[in-house]
Amino acid sequence: MTLRRALLVAAVATSVVLTLPACAGLNDPSDVDSLVAEGSSLSSASPTTPTTPTTDAATVSVPLVHSPSGGLRLYTTISVGGGAPFLVMLDTGSTGLFVEPGVVGPEVTKTSTPFKVGYVSDSLETDLATGSFSIGGVQTTQDITFGIVTTKQTEAIYGTEAQGIMGVAPVAAETASAGLLSPFVQLPAPYDQGFQVDISATDSGTLQIGRPTPSAQTVTTPLSTVPSPASMSGTTFYNKDVTLCWTVGSNAANCGPTDLDTGAPKGMFDTSVAGDLTVDSGIVAPGQTLAVSTPAGAPLWTVTTGGTDAQNKFDVNSLANGTLYNTGLGFYYAQVVGFDWVAGELQLTPQ
Repeated sequence: MTLRRALLVAAVATSVVLTLPACAGLNDPSDVDSLVAEGSSLSSASPTTPTTPTTDAATVSVPLVHSPSGGLRLYTTISVGGGAPFLVMLDTGSTGLFVEPGVVGPEVTKTSTPFKVGYVSDSLETDLATGSFSIGGVQTTQDITFGIVTTKQTEAIYGTEAQGIMGVAPVAAETASAGLLSPFVQLPAPYDQGFQVDISATDSGTLQIGRPTPSAQTVTTPLSTVPSPASMSGTTFYNKDVTLCWTVGSNAANCGPTDLDTGAPKGMFDTSVAGDLTVDSGIVAPGQTLAVSTPAGAPLWTVTTGGTDAQNKFDVNSLANGTLYNTGLGFYYAQVVGFDWVAGELQLTPQ
């Protein structure tokens, strides 16, 4: 099965669990252009309503593809409010779904309530709305709150091929106050129990929704809890940041909140922890060895700094909300990353 066909199958399938073969890489910009064109032709057809999830299926898997233009990003396919499928950027470093007005379906309730959401690269102006959310044949049983984008320039945030950004970190204080949560935590059980991102250097991958399953090689480390929003009191939510330990060269390791962020093409150090680094105009100079491990000492990632996004490029920034480190997308090439919200742990399996 080609990757293009696999992605479209994931968007319109009525089965709950999709078993996908290994996919070829998506390296030609025309592949994404064709994919977007095919998605546009689908939008003129009658919207597909996913079937109700069955209780004997634990996970659903959908393809991930890379954007070949406008920076390195991961895309998958969703639908909102009973509408046609469309491409959205997957962002593990933010919370909340924000989509363009042309892709929402007829079963959406719009408001004139504005909401501005900030990212490292830029910010989005949106109006809040409610409607159903569907991915891979699994649909929310109740409407979720999301934002309809009113900003004209969005390329810096989610590129030119996607029609929105899907922040899947469970909950963040700045968005929870408006009722904006990860769409994944609002799916019916058991699909609300976590997710897993599995990508490779061939630019193909899989997003698994539901509780990840560790292997004999999996390393685990605890997630930290955050207060539940009033709308879901009694539910346990976890911080997007995980305590990991960073070593620069032969210096002592420093452990701190780390954002495992698929939405960031390059890694980032907060200004407060950049003292061991050689930095030139805010960019970490090439040739420095970085090692990341769990607080228990399990090695996860070793990289020599350089100038390539999603591989070895890092900068120094003022990171928000107590984050000290941001792995960027490059971390995801070294291991399969799973967030288990039942056990309250991060699962990391070497690629």
